[in-house]
Amino acid sequence: MIKFFRKIRYNLMSENKTGKYFKYAIGEIVLVMVGILLALQVNNWNEKRKQDRYEREMLIDIYSSLKSDYNRCQNVLSTLNKQFIANDSIIKFMENKTGDITTINDYFNTTSISYQIDFQISAYESLKSKGLDIISNDSLRKSLINLYDYAYPRILNKFSNYNIHLRNEWRPFMINNFQFKIESDNNGISRHPIDFDKLNSETKMENILILNRALIVNKKNNLRQLMNKLENILEFIRKTTIVDSSNNK
Repeated sequence: MIKFFRKIRYNLMSENKTGKYFKYAIGEIVLVMVGILLALQVNNWNEKRKQDRYEREMLIDIYSSLKSDYNRCQNVLSTLNKQFIANDSIIKFMENKTGDITTINDYFNTTSISYQIDFQISAYESLKSKGLDIISNDSLRKSLINLYDYAYPRILNKFSNYNIHLRNEWRPFMINNFQFKIESDNNGISRHPIDFDKLNSETKMENILILNRALIVNKKNNLRQLMNKLENILEFIRKTTIVDSSNNK
């Protein structure tokens, strides 16, 4: 092809057709520029396809992680509900002086449970290392940043503070005032007050239980807010990204 164009230029020059030669030269330059632009456009198109494919793959991974996180939150919320009922039932028993003491003793086991929630962040960290601008939708990108960099650490801090409270306040009180018995059916350790009437006449245990209950309510509210965020992001990814049907179950 190059030889062909070169031959045309040579013939025009040899025939002393300077005007036609310059017109031809300009046309050749334009043709080369058009070819370069087309090549660049094709290259950009290929790069865009690669980026879109990578974005989709990362969003599918994040979608799967967020589904697991949401299910984990549901399980934790169920445990928190049990803990709330346990603390609240003991408080009402102390206030009303009525109820089944055996059932109340069973509730004490639940009040001392510490629970740490974990989130799957590897997919987000992988995306972060490549650059969050890979996420083309500004709203989704901001939502993911808010979730992983602010909402998740906030929830983890709430659970950490509650576990510290149990470790520093409630469990030491139980060790000093409760009888512990290892269950023969491998259900763990049962706990019940050594002298319930004596503790019932004091305010410390009730105050700790009331604080337990308040902290649990706070954790539940924060967890529900987080779950709402997760639902919104999951729905957005599901609508805007072709997510494998197995991930929607």
